Amino acid sequence: MAQSLHRSAGSLSSALSYVQDIGLAVAAALNAVVNRYEAGRTLARFDSRMLADIGLTESDIATAFSEPLWRDPTRRLAVIAIERRAAARARRREAMTGKTPELVAE
Repeated sequence: MAQSLHRSAGSLSSALSYVQDIGLAVAAALNAVVNRYEAGRTLARFDSRMLADIGLTESDIATAFSEPLWRDPTRRLAVIAIERRAAARARRREAMTGKTPELVAE
């Protein structure tokens, strides 16, 4: 009988742990959606000059936030801005040296 009570207490404990894990996952997902919504609202207030200062355009914002809800649009925007800065550096380097930059295989 004691073993039976011990097993049922253990299974109750693991069931509660499982429910807690699900609750934490749902809370994290909701938090991510809220953060993405807030980022979108903030960026929507930027004019084209402000967006250019951070290396983005209005179409970049629209494209990133049109992706499925489970994808993080801010990561996509960061990649776009980094790629744009890298391309601008390559163009400046090319203008200074007069040479076309060589592609480096990774």
